[in-house]
Amino acid sequence: MEQEKNPAEGGLLILMRHGDYTVASDGHKRLNEIGIAQAEKSGRYISETLGLREADVIFSSDVERACETADIVARYVRAARREQDAALRPGGSGIAELIMQEYSRKNVIIVTHIPVIELQYAAFLNRNAFFSYSPAALTALRYIPGKQCYEMIASYAP
Repeated sequence: MEQEKNPAEGGLLILMRHGDYTVASDGHKRLNEIGIAQAEKSGRYISETLGLREADVIFSSDVERACETADIVARYVRAARREQDAALRPGGSGIAELIMQEYSRKNVIIVTHIPVIELQYAAFLNRNAFFSYSPAALTALRYIPGKQCYEMIASYAP
């Protein structure tokens, strides 16, 4: 899908899954080489194809693989703030209410996990929507002020 508006107008929300990972011998789940490449491709897509080079905030789960993915995306999209939130962990409740109240007219990237993405979709779109569950896949949403919800404008899976 083509982007309909300039992201500088605000209200662009990117929902993104973390990149592919491997469980290390210490039990930590870190991005592997494939996951790093996926996150880089998605970061370039956000910056080059969507034209979003600056975000007000990049949120991520505080889980290592999501943090690593968000850090890679931040190489391509400069963020005024970078925050980790336990509500974005697998099984978390998400941050849809915070986004709707404080960030709906701002450019935001959220890097999280499949179950949280599903919850966020329902909140932001007022319905379920298609999302590619591939590692580092993302969907771009645009806020609709009169309806107080979002519309999907792009989807990408590296």
